Amino acid sequence: MQKEKAGATHSHSALQENPLAGLNGHVSKAAMLVELYEKHANSEIKTESDLDHVQREMKVIKAEILSELARSKGALQQLQGEAKG
Repeated sequence: MQKEKAGATHSHSALQENPLAGLNGHVSKAAMLVELYEKHANSEIKTESDLDHVQREMKVIKAEILSELARSKGALQQLQGEAKG
């Protein structure tokens, strides 16, 4: 997940120049994170340690999803402002 963050940070400034591309990128990343969340939710848990690990991972993924949705909202508001202006 750290590599994903580094890649997203690197391309983030380029996406800010094009709000539509930024919105698309944030929505795509949120969709990918939802799939990862579902994978963890459906994982086979054999031990208490597995459960603890999956729960920690799901909390991190949930926070990332919410962050991407907030970024998407910001990009959408920027687009709406440009459309009105």
